[in-house]
Amino acid sequence: MAALFVNITALAQLSQLPVKTVGGKQYYYYQVKPQETVYSLCRRFGVSQDEMLRYNPSVADGLKADQELMFPAYKESGNASSASFTEYVVTKGDTGYGLSRRFGMTLDEFYALNPSARDGLREGQTVKVSGRDSNGTRAVEAKEETCAAGTHVIAPKETLYQISQKYGITMTQLLLANPGVDTDNYKAGTVINIPSAQTYKVVESDKVAVAAVTDTSMVERPSIPRVLYSSEDTIVIAVALPFMASETARPKSAVNATEFYKGLLIAVDSIGNNSRPIKILTFDTKGTLDGAKAVIADPRLREADVIIAPDKADQLAEFARFSDDNGIYLLNLFVIRDETYRTNPYMMHANIPHTSMYEKGAEYFLNTFPEMKLVVLNRQDGLKDKAEFVELLKRKCDERGRKYIEVEFSGLLTSDMLSDLDKSGSYAFLPMSSKSDELSKVLPALMTVKNEHSGNICLWGYPEWLVIRNDMLEKMHMLDTNVFSRFYSVESDQSEDRLDKLFVKWYGSPMADQVPRQGAYGFDVGMFLIKTLNVNNGDFNQSAPVYDGVQNAFDFIRVPGGGWINNELFILNYTPAGTVYKIGI
Repeated sequence: MAALFVNITALAQLSQLPVKTVGGKQYYYYQVKPQETVYSLCRRFGVSQDEMLRYNPSVADGLKADQELMFPAYKESGNASSASFTEYVVTKGDTGYGLSRRFGMTLDEFYALNPSARDGLREGQTVKVSGRDSNGTRAVEAKEETCAAGTHVIAPKETLYQISQKYGITMTQLLLANPGVDTDNYKAGTVINIPSAQTYKVVESDKVAVAAVTDTSMVERPSIPRVLYSSEDTIVIAVALPFMASETARPKSAVNATEFYKGLLIAVDSIGNNSRPIKILTFDTKGTLDGAKAVIADPRLREADVIIAPDKADQLAEFARFSDDNGIYLLNLFVIRDETYRTNPYMMHANIPHTSMYEKGAEYFLNTFPEMKLVVLNRQDGLKDKAEFVELLKRKCDERGRKYIEVEFSGLLTSDMLSDLDKSGSYAFLPMSSKSDELSKVLPALMTVKNEHSGNICLWGYPEWLVIRNDMLEKMHMLDTNVFSRFYSVESDQSEDRLDKLFVKWYGSPMADQVPRQGAYGFDVGMFLIKTLNVNNGDFNQSAPVYDGVQNAFDFIRVPGGGWINNELFILNYTPAGTVYKIGI
């Protein structure tokens, strides 16, 4: 698949554009046509988005029809000698125009030295350039630089892009540090946060972060998010989460919200030009009810096609009333036990309700393993937090005439307590609790049964087991364990590997090692929403395609008299071979 920002044969290079003189200097100029995007024009003229915005800062406020774009056609540095050239090895993100500006050449001079460059540059290609760049440093030199941290007061007519360039950070990093700020919502005098110091490799000539990624099947380089684009057909997604970016000691909910948002931005950029323009409205609820109410009072919220709701029940209730009153879809991702979807036609409950989850899990067991006899492990002095599911499964067995066994014990389960089982029979063991401490009390005996019996033996369990590691996880594999869960990411899956690499390239560090991973959640939600809104134009009564993502899946069905619930559930099979199979049901 062609890389997103790799120079390909251009339909029209900048050097073919007309030239005008402004202030005694010459510029290539172009008048934007309706429906054109920053991405398409960058590809057409062989420039990067950084170059586009460096010479046309107003693009940061959105690309508009009839807007005039200008690119310098003069030598910026004046230090290039026509007789002094050196070789330069092209890196990802380089363009002919960018190199000509960087090394004090006109674009025509660069192409005269490198005729093949008119057909595009490729990584590793050697080209001729002037001996030194516009800062007097060698072409091949680069260094590690630490970006600034702290705050900045926006000056009159200063753009967010200009600020990001000043501090050597990307627009994405700036927006992440200031969730209440976007390209349509800032003004002079506003104090914004500059992201904490991180190290980026930068080219000395322009201090632009080198962040190109190697996997081009999703996105070539994280540069300017599509929140900058707008039109009458723009998809608008509002995110109202507790970012608390200004807090010195941010709680876990704020860290999770930020990581979710990071994944969402990668999804926006990954879909790229295969979508209508996308606008993300980002609001910081500050983790309080008053903060949530302040967000609801913001008139921009009414622009949204879909709102991603806060993670607290009282705040969700306020947003639910707002969505119902204004006819805006509300996506509840985090308050699992909420039941507003039963009466609110705009509520979208993204986690299958636990009653539906139990029902589907029980039906899957009965239909897929008809030869297996259920063995309920009931530790009398233990926890019974999954009694509801166990009782449901036992009742269904009774209704279908399927026999089951209930083994009651105290302390540790021993193999002697299971001696009455037929050694050639097939059994599925099900504990009454999802807690790992309870599981540890039955695993040794089950391993003995597995080794001594010739029939099929397996263990059935719960989503909470997804966090189990080390020796207990090894035993789960040996017992051919099956678990039902709302989410899961297979470690060996190529799509997860691609996302992990992208996340590191964008943000310099991997996602937090937790279950579920919030960055993957944000990515899946973003991909689902954008793809769906492209199809149904914001009306989920028309269509909500099934989406099977890196970690989460979405299959929304309508609740009679209410809104929508996600009906997707996974069965995870931990096999003796050490693999995990994920089955959507």
